[in-house]
Amino acid sequence: MTNEFEQSLKEKYDLDFAYEMAQQAIDTQDYDQSLQISRKALAEAQQHNKFAWIRIFEKLIENILQSQEKSQVDGELNYNSVKNQTELNKRSPSSIQEDEKNKQIEQKSALLTSLQSSLKRSDYFLLPKEHSLSIYFHGIDGIACRVLNASPSKQILLLIPFRVSTSQEKIIVTENSINSSRSSASPISITPILKICDTILEGFLTSGGFCDSLSHLLQLDLHIQKTSSKKHLSLISGTTRYVIRVEPLFVLQNVPGFKEKSILFAYQRQNNLHVISMSQLERYLAFLEKKLFFIENFALSYREQFNSELLKNKRNQNIRKLSYPFITFGIVFGFILASGLYDFLKIFITLGYASIVVYIVGLIFLFLQYQKVNSKVTDQFITTHYQGSLSFDEADLTLIREELSIDEMVQFSYECFGKNPTYKILEKIEKEQIEKLSIPKKPSKEILQVFETSALSSIKSTKNESQKLQQKDHTLIQKYSTFLDD
Repeated sequence: MTNEFEQSLKEKYDLDFAYEMAQQAIDTQDYDQSLQISRKALAEAQQHNKFAWIRIFEKLIENILQSQEKSQVDGELNYNSVKNQTELNKRSPSSIQEDEKNKQIEQKSALLTSLQSSLKRSDYFLLPKEHSLSIYFHGIDGIACRVLNASPSKQILLLIPFRVSTSQEKIIVTENSINSSRSSASPISITPILKICDTILEGFLTSGGFCDSLSHLLQLDLHIQKTSSKKHLSLISGTTRYVIRVEPLFVLQNVPGFKEKSILFAYQRQNNLHVISMSQLERYLAFLEKKLFFIENFALSYREQFNSELLKNKRNQNIRKLSYPFITFGIVFGFILASGLYDFLKIFITLGYASIVVYIVGLIFLFLQYQKVNSKVTDQFITTHYQGSLSFDEADLTLIREELSIDEMVQFSYECFGKNPTYKILEKIEKEQIEKLSIPKKPSKEILQVFETSALSSIKSTKNESQKLQQKDHTLIQKYSTFLDD
């Protein structure tokens, strides 16, 4: 057929026939044959000055070379794919599982490195995984710690036991569970990280070990201050008292979903557990530090009035107030004896017995009240997180609102009070959040102007493009008319 084609090309200059033959070769992916035909036809067109055909065959040769190159690349890819698949088929299932396990370990190592770097940038210390502290790392990936200022005489010792997950699936968090979006997947267990919180608390209540390691890491002289009944009261270093707060953290690759409420960070109130993505870490740490500061300084149940020295002073002050009426009674009784008013003496003696009974009952009441409040201080130490709903003054919440954004305030409200807060300012903030998330019914004038400007510019560009197309079509018609004349 090639000889017949060459003879026809020499005798008739049949370039149409050459074009058809080249196209048939392309359809059968015989790019070498198509390229050979096109080059011979191009040479014939150049010899007889067929300019239209010269352009056509030059373009055709360019397309053939591109298709040939693409075909070679696809062939190499297919060969490599088949080769890799063959190698996989030859390998045993155990070796494949081992590779998958190693891949997960590498991913977790990379995520942990990124997490630890972010914690260090935020001025957190990482507790070393020493042999003596191995029980504190069972089921978790690390413990971060930092000292936060709460007041001149009190600071917060913040401990964050964290665990990471490399799962690429969407994680859904509720108050009672953490699940994968796949219905067939089993719930994710968080028991190890919650148990570590209790283990850390026990570490403080026992001498040595955990407390000594923290003292060395933070360069403090931490020790337990005890009450007269030998109950653990608080952690002190010098004249500064430290309140221990343990905030467990579960870090994921992707942002988790939260079904309970629309808030920044997924949070299980009953477990005091935050579930966040790696991208949310720095913002979460900033919020957590603000939250702890506001609770320690503004929550009615955690203010400085629970300092042991202040409690003793308040108890003694109340005893003095209770004693004032009896001191006055004694002065009057002495005046009666000195004046010889013995008729009133019998009445005052009867009142004196009654006053002694009242005084003793009052002392017993003040002592019991002191013991009750003092036990709350002890409970405050042996509880590593804030349990239940906290109590605030409305004015204090207004001050806190000035320091937090709307989304942070809604997060603060949910963590402190749950889904349905009773404070008016919090209800107002939640309405503001809903308005912020909702779509406005009427667009503003600025938005309308933007839309009008973009619409006009798109219309102008469409007109310009249509004019260019018309000019291009006219040029093409002139070229093909010349070709037909030839």
